[in-house]
Amino acid sequence: MAKVKVIPCKVCGGEDIELRDCGYNTTHMGGGTCQSCGRTVRDTVRMYPSPLDLARIWNNNQKPGTEDKLKSERAKTRKLRKQIRDLRATPVA
Repeated sequence: MAKVKVIPCKVCGGEDIELRDCGYNTTHMGGGTCQSCGRTVRDTVRMYPSPLDLARIWNNNQKPGTEDKLKSERAKTRKLRKQIRDLRATPVA
């Protein structure tokens, strides 16, 4: 079995990351939790995810710039929602 590489926590640098899924339920979630600071990263996973699937969820959220990209996308979403509200408020001639 191949060893799964897990990136250290981007908040505290902790390397003791617990990878797990939450068991079977209607919204099957999995990911990782830093055992040093408690930071948790989760996403939807297929039923019976492999350790590699769970590591990908954790690792993809640890890459530099992820938070900045997320903030940028949220700002774009807010701007578009405002435009939609403005258009809905505009009377049709």
